[in-house]
Amino acid sequence: MITLLLASAALAVSRGHAQSVPTKYTLTEEAGDGNSLSFRVKRHTADRFYLMFSFTAVENAANPGHAVALVDRDGEIFRLEPSDPGQAVRAAYTTYFSIYPMVEQIDSTLVYRLPFEAGKTVTANATALEQSRHPVHGYPTISKGAFSFSVESGDLIFPVMDGIVTEFINKYDPQAENPSTHSKLTVEHPDGSIAEYRPKPHMRYFVKQGDRVSRRQPIGVIDDAGTGSKKLDFKISYRKITAKENGYGSQTVNINPVFATSAGQVSLEKDGSYTVTEDPSWK
Repeated sequence: MITLLLASAALAVSRGHAQSVPTKYTLTEEAGDGNSLSFRVKRHTADRFYLMFSFTAVENAANPGHAVALVDRDGEIFRLEPSDPGQAVRAAYTTYFSIYPMVEQIDSTLVYRLPFEAGKTVTANATALEQSRHPVHGYPTISKGAFSFSVESGDLIFPVMDGIVTEFINKYDPQAENPSTHSKLTVEHPDGSIAEYRPKPHMRYFVKQGDRVSRRQPIGVIDDAGTGSKKLDFKISYRKITAKENGYGSQTVNINPVFATSAGQVSLEKDGSYTVTEDPSWK
């Protein structure tokens, strides 16, 4: 996915190439036994976080596509073994990491904001909600997709939680290097959750990638561009990191947490109508 594009490596011989995110980690490549390629991390923080590799090209080794490492100590986190031990492994990849520390259990008192202006009444056109609970955090999980809200021109869109914008795609941007078929804004939150906003057809954005956002400050406004019905597709998810025999795997789980509404703190129901409120504790 997408989000959190922080560092990349060109196709190169396995020795001597380093990547560094000064506040988080330094990643180095080393030639291992039998011409394997070892990836090692030196942490600059005591936080646990995940580091994902998206491999775009691999020579003389099986291409894993994506590989996930749970970084909780210094040292080797991932290794590519050569197909031919007599030749070096080469790899081109992109790395992604979680900005905030990973947590085992979030604070149950956290309350999310509905992504609209206080006082606005909205209907949540959600996909069917599963009866099971999120395995770590206890929230109901969403079986497919997320919520879809009807919107009108002039509607302000707010972040559901304070956080950092980790991905910003505006399909109407004429200066975009890689044009997209959709617009999307992704925000990572301190509790480890991720919110994704997909306005259709168009939203004028007030923020950019890397900006810090607050629940009391709008991130954009629905404008008059485009034709047809206007809506905001929206979801909150967690990235679940699980141990596997050969490392770690990741899974994105969409959740339905507690939102502040005029009727109290509730999880949303399909076709339910809710009036947006602000919690006095929000900054």
